[in-house]
Order: sequence, then C-alpha cells, then structure tokens
Amino acid sequence: MNQFYRKKIITNLVIIASFVLLLFLFFKPLFIEHKQLIQNDILQSLGMSKEIKDFRVKFGEEPLWTNSMFSGMPAYQISTLYPSNFFLKMLVGVRSIFPEPSGIIFIGLVSFYLMMSVFGCKPIISGLGAFAFAFSTNLLIYLEAGHNSQVLAVALIPLVTGGIHYAFYKNRTRGVCLTACGLALELAVNHLQITYYLLLMVLIQMGIYGFLFIKDKKLKPFITTSLFLLLGAIIASGTSAGNLLTTSSYSKFTIRGKTEINKNLKVESSGLDHDYAFAWSGGISETFSLMIPNFKGGASSRIQEHKSFFKNLKVDYKNIIGQMDSYWGDLPFTSGPVYLGAIVCFLFVLGLFEIKGAIKWFLLIVSIISILLSWGKHFPMLNDFVFQYLPGYNKFRAVVMSLFIAQFTFPFLAFLALQKIFFEDNLASITKKNIFKSFVLTGGLCIIFYLLPSTFNNFFKEGETEELTQLLLSNQFPQNEINGFLTSLEDTRVALFRNDVLRTLFYIVITSLIILAFIYNKLKRNIALNLILLCIIADIWFVNNRFISDDNYQKNLSENYFRPTLADQMILRDTTLSYRVLNLKNPFNDARTSYFHKSIGGYHGAKMRRYQDLIENHISKNNHRVINMLNTRWVITGDENMPVKINPTALGNCWFVQNIKKVSSADMEIDALIDFEPTLTAIVDTSRFRIDFNGTAQNDSSDYIRLTNYKPNHLKYICKTSVESFAVFSEIYYPEGWNVSVDEKPAEHIRVNYILRGMKVPAGEHVIEFKFHPSIYFTGERISLACSLILLVFCGWVGYGAWKGKI
Repeated sequence: MNQFYRKKIITNLVIIASFVLLLFLFFKPLFIEHKQLIQNDILQSLGMSKEIKDFRVKFGEEPLWTNSMFSGMPAYQISTLYPSNFFLKMLVGVRSIFPEPSGIIFIGLVSFYLMMSVFGCKPIISGLGAFAFAFSTNLLIYLEAGHNSQVLAVALIPLVTGGIHYAFYKNRTRGVCLTACGLALELAVNHLQITYYLLLMVLIQMGIYGFLFIKDKKLKPFITTSLFLLLGAIIASGTSAGNLLTTSSYSKFTIRGKTEINKNLKVESSGLDHDYAFAWSGGISETFSLMIPNFKGGASSRIQEHKSFFKNLKVDYKNIIGQMDSYWGDLPFTSGPVYLGAIVCFLFVLGLFEIKGAIKWFLLIVSIISILLSWGKHFPMLNDFVFQYLPGYNKFRAVVMSLFIAQFTFPFLAFLALQKIFFEDNLASITKKNIFKSFVLTGGLCIIFYLLPSTFNNFFKEGETEELTQLLLSNQFPQNEINGFLTSLEDTRVALFRNDVLRTLFYIVITSLIILAFIYNKLKRNIALNLILLCIIADIWFVNNRFISDDNYQKNLSENYFRPTLADQMILRDTTLSYRVLNLKNPFNDARTSYFHKSIGGYHGAKMRRYQDLIENHISKNNHRVINMLNTRWVITGDENMPVKINPTALGNCWFVQNIKKVSSADMEIDALIDFEPTLTAIVDTSRFRIDFNGTAQNDSSDYIRLTNYKPNHLKYICKTSVESFAVFSEIYYPEGWNVSVDEKPAEHIRVNYILRGMKVPAGEHVIEFKFHPSIYFTGERISLACSLILLVFCGWVGYGAWKGKI
C-alpha cells in the first residue's frame, strides 16, 4: 500500500473516530449510564408489536398478522422481518454497534461524509458538513419523538444523490453501484414518505443534469448512464420486494386507500382526507426558524421552561406569563423548530453566489420546493393542486415533513461553498462581494427583525387572544387588566424572539469575519477552518440541548412503562382463550393496552379504512351492538374505585345467526349496524358478495361453535349444528391472505357486519380453520433474495475492480 492510500485511510479513520466521539458526548446517558432516551413512538411500537415478537420467539416464524390492535390487522407496518433482504441486515448490524438510537445519527454522519467526499470535498469540510446534517435540530427532535425510521430514511438520502452525481460526472460504474446500494438501504428502512421526497429530488436532479448534457451535445452518455442507473434502481427496489409488495397490497385497505362510504364525501379521493393530511402545515413566516430557532418560540412548552431567559425576565404578571405557551406558530403543537443553524443558512446563501453549475440549481430548486410544500394549507395555490393531481402525494400526512429536504440541501450547498472558498482557486475580490451580499440577506434580515419585530412576526397564534381572554375571565381575572396581561405576554415573546435574533446575528458576523480574515491572509487556512468548526458545533449543539437534555433519558424505561396496572392484572386473570379489551382512556391513540391485551383500540398511522369507519360511526358513539360483536369482554374505565368492568354481553369468538340482512352498498351496510341484533342477524353487502343462505330455523339447543386453538395467524374452531347454518366470527375480514377450510377442505368466507368474517357451515360436526398465508409476502421474499445476491455480487465486482484500478 503506497503512502497516499495509507494517509487517506488514516484520515478517514480519524474522521470516523471523531463521529463516534460526538455521539458519545451528545448521547452520554446512553453510553455511560445505560439509560434509554424517552421516545413515545418507540414505546407505542413496543406495545403494538408485543404479540408479534412473542410469536416470533416461540415459533421461529413471522405471524404476519396481529390481533392485539384495532381488533386485528396485518403486521406488515408494525413488525415484520424480511430475512432475504441483506441490506436491511446491514442497517440492523451497524445500528446494533451503538446504543439505540444513536446508531441512526452515526449512519447519517457517514452517509453525508461519503457524499461530500464524492463531490471532491476535503475531509474536514466533509466531516463538518456531516455534523451539520446529522445533528440538525429537527432530526434529533424527531428522534426524541421516536420516529426512528423517518430519521434513518433521511440519513441515507446523501448516498443516492451522491451516487447519481458520481455516475454522471466521475465514474459511471462506481456511481451506479453507490446509487443502487444507497437506494437499497433507503427502501429497507420502510419510510415511504421520505423515499417519495427522495424520488422527487432525484427526478429534478436527473432533469437538470439531462438539460445540461443535452445542451453540451452529450445526449448519448446521458441516456446510457440513466439506463444503467434505472437498472440499478430496479435491482435495489427488488431487494425490498417483500416489504414493497405487502405494503402495496395492504395500502388500498387502509385510511390511505379509497373510502367506500359516499355519504358526507366532498371530493372523491383514494388517499387521506385533505384536512387530516394538511393539519401539520408549517406557517409561511415560520420558515425563518431554519435560521432563528425561536422565531416562533421554539417548542410547545411553558415560557418558564426557558430557565435563564425567564429568570431575568422583568414583566408584569410574571408568574402567570411563565405558565403560558412559548410557541406561537401555526402548527397545532411542536417539540421544536426545524433549525438548520445560523452559520449553515449564511453559508447556503453564500453558496448561491459562489457555486456554479448543475448542482447549485438542483439544490436551490429542491430547497424552494421543499419549503413551498411544507406550507401546506397556507399555500393552497400549489399544495391543493399537488395533493389532488401528483400521483401518490395524497397518501402522506404532515406535509411540514418536506422540510427534511431542506435539511439535506442547505448543509450540502453550504459546505460546497466552504470547500470552494478555502481549497479552490478563487478571485478574492468576487468572494468579498459575495460575503457582503450574503451578510445583507441573512445578517441584515436579522437586524430588521430585531428593530421591527411585529412587522414580520405575529406573536399570537390564530384565535389565541380570544381563547386567553375567555380563559382569564373564567378564572376571575379582572377584566380591566386583560389587555395589560396580553401586552405583557406579547412583550415576553418579543424578548424571547429578539434574544435568538441577536444570537443568530452573532454567529453570522463571526463567520463572516473569519472568512474575510482568511481571504485577507490574516488567518491561516487551518486556524480559520477550526474556528468555523467550533462555531458551527457550538451553534447547533447548544440549540439541540434546549430540546434534548439529561431529563429526556430514563433508566429501565420500558420496564416502568409496561408495568401492569391493577386493571391489567385483573384482566390477565381471565384465562378465556381469546377476548378483547376496550380502554376508555384515549383508546385510539394508545398502544400500551396492546402490550397486555387484544385491544379494540390502538395507535397506528395506517389502520384499516373500514375499521376507521367503524370507529367514527359506531365505536366512538358507544354503539354496544358493535362493541359486543367485537368480543369486547373487558372495559378499562380509568376509575380508581372500579378500574375495570366485565362486559357480560360480549358475543364471544363466534356464533350462529338465524337471518341475513342484505344491503346493496357500504353506506347501507354501516348504517344497518345502528339498530341490528348481532346475535340473530348478519349484514351482507350483496354488491360485493354472493350469498345463497336465506336464514334458518332456530338452532338446536345442543348446537355449538367455539374457538379451540388460538394463534394470531391460525384460528381453529369446532362446531356442531343440526342444520345448515351461518356462522359469524368476531375477527376482522381481510381478503388478501386469510384462507378458511372445513375439515381440511378449502371453503369460502365473506365479509359481514361491515368488518367481520362470516361463512355458511353445513350440518354436522366440523373443524373450521382460518390460516393467514399471504402469498405476496413469500413471493416478495424470493425476489428480495435474488436481487440482494445480484447487488452484492455487483458490489463485490466493483470493489475488486476499484482496488485493482480497473474500474
């Protein structure tokens, strides 16, 4: 190995070691005290996946279905392993090196570092850019909330973008390899909304590169490279075929699919409800939180939690003011701002002047699109059109998430600019002018914000003053002092805002001076870069500590959260084979109940559409007929004196009915649940199912049907009936994977009562079995295995060729 490669390897190892040190310092409680980061969504995930994981341990296979949540649903989007996807195993392996969830940030650091290296940046620039990207405040806030897959999907974006650039401008074969691997890893994470944003970015990137290649009369190389990239993308997609195919199959039955109920439907849609999708729309002026963390107050928390600020606050009604919300933005609530860093924003603007060519226009265009999409309902001219007509876009919610694109593009262009200024031939006179223009656009804006805060910012949420007035009056606050209180609250928020404006201005000024000092030869390159490094780390680090501190960690978190309550203990004494539980305390945003019981509630962003209809039309309205047919045997009340109640009218696992009520639409079917008698009648939508059973005389008193064996994916019943009968099962009907047999011979079942299973049973004694065996999962696994092997062989060939200098 020659000296050049030895030095390169050592440098990269030092950078990687620095990344590990940063992780250790920021996530100290994970490494030293072995605490857990409090992540609500991860706790919910542990609850909803408990039955699945227990089954996996006991039987060594995937159940692919769980009855622990929403009365039963596929496990695809909860917890399903895809053992044929080797790239998923790679991600799991890397993450397992570090205490969760710090390994996700490490992957983000390495991913961005590799991309910047692909673009020819020096290790110090690439490493610093990686820190600014992976430690951006919003990524850590999402991580703290438990959105691990979301953050990991963002962390892998640089590999795909860098690979495409490498394929077009440096080495086609290596670039295709990097792109395919990056995309395979991205898809393995299974966060399709982030992948969708990545696809939009790639289309824009390819469009810009294509325009420039055609302009330079290089159409053939562009087409050739594009075709190779497309082939790599197809193989990469194939590695996640198991997940992609099951997701595609399931999605049309979820709330992201098309509704079958026509009543109250304003616009026909095959995706999410418009208001639901746009509920989390960022405010237009809130975009400045990218540069000023407290532009809208930071997080939804009490003002007194800004401890140093509140301690020095001198204002009337201080004690009451301290209880008020410090956030006045347009989101319903937030855990923190989408802060990218004052210095990063300044350098991004500087990059718009310094960087030339395709990459600048690509990053600028996708940054603008990212911001416009994040405005959601506040910019309906674009976003209503996109929601209605852009394929697949209406499947996703929380449009403010599009700012993840900006979280990638801003540090990308920012550090390309830093690379150009410090390491490439440059006209100092032009750079000085660019620094001045960039300062005016960022620092100058800060000065205006400070001097005229109310001109560019509204310090109350919409309708907040009216709400506060009513609240104060209801608490006997003197009416003649309300205006004074509101003025004090506004003054407090203005002061909070101004503090951060000055903070941002300080970092912009310092950075500008350091760069100018380097240009004027007053500072050596290494000293200037190290000063900028310290400033960027300080800038982002201290803001991050506002939202993630030692208070966000806890020992034995999972054990404490899932310690059985008195209600849980009382219910668990019931040894009945299978029954369901209704927790009246926020039942449809709670997966803790699912840790112990089969819940009719739950917590999931992709619940079945028909079950959501049932919740909205019947369960939430306490329709006992529906609650009973779901076999709800226990109710957790939340009352300390009587924490649980048994429901004596729960119908059990299965029963025979005497009558079939035929309806001709989904609307009629769900409305018929209002006043029907589920013990006697089954409702069938004859527009979807044929049924030749017209009812029967009352069954003999000795007739029975009961559940004898339970697994989430295999239910076994025995029955005896003196006449041909119709059985209803308190299990969720799902057409793609559930198969039924009678005495081991294939049979048919249909959907009844809008959501349950029903079937005709011949006279006599029989064994009925339902088995969940979705062929699409197993087909996907075979495709995944083949594509994983192909891509690994290709990577090995490229790696060997690169080592030998032949590729």
